Amino acid sequence: IGPWYTMPDEFLTSCESLIQNLLYGHTICERYQADPLKTGYVCDTFGHIANFPQILNGFGIKSALISRGTNDDDLDCFFQWSSPDGSDVLTFKAPEVCGYGSFFFEVL
Repeated sequence: IGPWYTMPDEFLTSCESLIQNLLYGHTICERYQADPLKTGYVCDTFGHIANFPQILNGFGIKSALISRGTNDDDLDCFFQWSSPDGSDVLTFKAPEVCGYGSFFFEVL
């Protein structure tokens, strides 16, 4: 459960909306007496904002899992993602073979 209420698109919302989304997701976890996932899971967004690690750190989140929205040519599978203020998260970039397209071809 959590950490989000719903998976955000970082470029279609403000930083405050991202914070409120995380806050509401954590509130739902508390209601069900569950610990929220402590990974910033944002697997299906077209890009990422510079302050994202800072926002995640504000909720005690020190890791992230992403798929697309990065420069694939020069980015390792694991990397330290840093915000301008120095906040960082250990990030795993899922390979393209983990996307919806690979599922489609496996079904066929």
